[in-house]
Amino acid sequence: MSDQWAEATSADGKKFYYHKVTRVSVWEKPDELKTPQELAAGSSSSSSSSSSSSNGAVSSSSGAASSVPVSLPPNWKEYVAENGKKYYHNAITNETKWDLPTADNLHNNNNNNNNNNHNNHHHHHQHHNNNNNNNNSNGDEAPSTTTPTPTPTTYEPNSKEASIKMFKELLQSHDVASSWSFERAQRVIINDERYQVLKTMSERKSAYQEYMVDRKKYEYEEKKKQDKKNREALIKLLKESGEVTSSMTWRRASLYFDGDPKWMAVESEREREDLFRMVVIDLEKKEKEDKDLAKRDLMKQIKAKFEVNLTITSRTQWRKVKEEYENDALISTCDKYEVLQVYESYIRELEKKEDEAQRSEKEAAKKEARIHRDSYREFLNEKYNEGEIHAYTRWKEFYKKYQSHPIVVQLAGQVVGSTPLELFTDFIEELESRYEKDFKRLKTMTQDVNFLFSPQQTTLDDFKQSISTHDKFNSISALNIVPFFEYLKEREEKKQKDSIKKRQKAILNFKALLEDTRTISKHSKWEEIKPTICKIPHYTDLDDEEEKAKIFQEYLDFLSQEESDEEGIIKGDDDINARKEFSSKKRYSREGSDNITDDRKRKESKH
Repeated sequence: MSDQWAEATSADGKKFYYHKVTRVSVWEKPDELKTPQELAAGSSSSSSSSSSSSNGAVSSSSGAASSVPVSLPPNWKEYVAENGKKYYHNAITNETKWDLPTADNLHNNNNNNNNNNHNNHHHHHQHHNNNNNNNNSNGDEAPSTTTPTPTPTTYEPNSKEASIKMFKELLQSHDVASSWSFERAQRVIINDERYQVLKTMSERKSAYQEYMVDRKKYEYEEKKKQDKKNREALIKLLKESGEVTSSMTWRRASLYFDGDPKWMAVESEREREDLFRMVVIDLEKKEKEDKDLAKRDLMKQIKAKFEVNLTITSRTQWRKVKEEYENDALISTCDKYEVLQVYESYIRELEKKEDEAQRSEKEAAKKEARIHRDSYREFLNEKYNEGEIHAYTRWKEFYKKYQSHPIVVQLAGQVVGSTPLELFTDFIEELESRYEKDFKRLKTMTQDVNFLFSPQQTTLDDFKQSISTHDKFNSISALNIVPFFEYLKEREEKKQKDSIKKRQKAILNFKALLEDTRTISKHSKWEEIKPTICKIPHYTDLDDEEEKAKIFQEYLDFLSQEESDEEGIIKGDDDINARKEFSSKKRYSREGSDNITDDRKRKESKH
C-alpha cells in the first residue's frame, strides 16, 4: 500500500524511499508510489529484459529492490549487486543469500532464524563491497549478513533507551527549538526514518518533552554565554570610543550609540545603562589615579629641593626656611598647604632616620657590653680555676685586688648592661650552689677526723692533710676546700668575738649588780658582799672570780671618788673620767632580789 512507503533524503541530498513496515530502503521509487504513466513506462522497459521477465522480477543495475517473484518464498526479494550478480534478501529475518531461496533449503534454518529474529532488527542495508573475496572460485558462498544495497541506513535500536536517545538526536539534528510545538517539530522530522524508532505517538511526545527540558537548559546556557559576549563587546565599545568621558551623561550616550549593533545586542536598556555607568566610574577612577600620580610626582620634586638643603635638620621649623623658597619657580605655583605637608613629611623622615641611627648605636653599645660581660665572666671563671676566687670571696676583697684590671675597667665604664658587682654577685651565687653539696661532705669529714681549728695556728695545708685521710676525700672538688677552710676560720673568729662580747656584757651586768646593791659602801669587803649576791644570775654570768673581785674593788674606788665630789674635793682629770665611765654603764635590775635599790633615783633626788 502507498501509505506504508515514505520519501526521505540522504545526507548527500539524494532521495530514497523507506518502507515503514518492512523497514527496507530503496533508491528507486516503489510501484505503489508511481503514477499510471510511470507504471506504463516501467513495464515497457522491463519487457526488453528476457531474464528478468522470466523470473517476474523488476531489477536495476544500481542494486534497487524488485517486486517479489512468484517463485520466491514469502518476505524474500531479489537484488542485483554492482557487479551484476543477483542476490536475495529477507527483510524480516535480515538474511542475505547468493542462491535462490526455496522452501526446502529454508526449512532447516527456520528455528535458528526465529530464535535470532529479535536480535537482527538493528541491521540495515548497505552497498555491496565488491572485492576479491566476492569474485573467487567459490561463487556460491553467501554474501555478508549485512544487506549490500541500498546505501540509505535503517535504524533499529536494540533497547528502549537507545530508541529515545535516537529520537532526541533526530530532534537535535533538525535544531528543534524549545519554543516549537510538537506539531511543528513533527512536520519537520516525520519524513526522517529515525522518526519510526518509537512506535507510538505517546512515546514520541514523552521523548519530545524530555528533549524540551534539556533543550531549554541548553538554550539558557547558550543565552548566558551570548549575553556575556554582548556585554563584553559593549564594554569594549564604550572604552575604545573617544566620545565617552567621565562627564558624559546617560542620555547623551543612548543617543550617540543608538543603532550600533554592539549597543543593540544588549537588549535590556537598564543593563546598557549599568554597563555605561560602570565604564564611567572606571574612567573617573583612572582620571583620579592619573591626577594623584601627577601630584605625587610634584611632591617628589618639592621634597628633592628640601633634601639638597643641608641646613634643614629634624628640628628646623618651616617658618625659618620658608623665605628661602618664596621665589622658587616650582614651589610658588603649588598650594602652600601641600608644600607644608611635604615639608612636615620630610621632617618626619629625618626624625625617623635619627631614631634609627640612635637605635643602631644602642644596639652596637649593647653588643659591645655583651662582649665585655662575656669577657668578665671568663675572667671570673679563670680566677676561680686558679683558686683566687671561691664561694666565700667578698666583693671588697676582689675589687681591691683587680679594680685596675683592663677587663674590669672596660665593664665598669659601659653605660648599659650589668655592672661588675652584679656579675660578681651572680657568679658567687653559682659557686655557692656548686659548693653546697661539698660543704655538707666536708663538714662530715671534719667531724669524722676530729679536726680542731685554731685561727692563729691552723693553715690551709694542715687542713688538707688532715682530711686527705678520709675515704671520701677524692669526691670533693679541690676548689671547694678553700671556701670551707675560710668558713672554719670565720666561724672560729666569730666564736671568739661572741665570747668577748659575752664577757663584756657579763662585766657590765656585774657592775650594774654592784650599783644596785645598797648594802655596798666604800668600807665594804668582798668576802662580806659575795654571799649576798652570789645567787643572782648577773653574778654567775661572769665566771672569772678574780675579775669579779677586781671590779668590786673598782666600784669601791668609784664610791670613794663620788663621796669626795659631794664634799667638794676636786680630783684629777683622770679620776673624774674614770668615775664618769663607771657610772655611765647601763644598770640591770635584779629580778626577785630584796636588797636591790634604785641608786639612780636616790642620786637624782639628792640633786
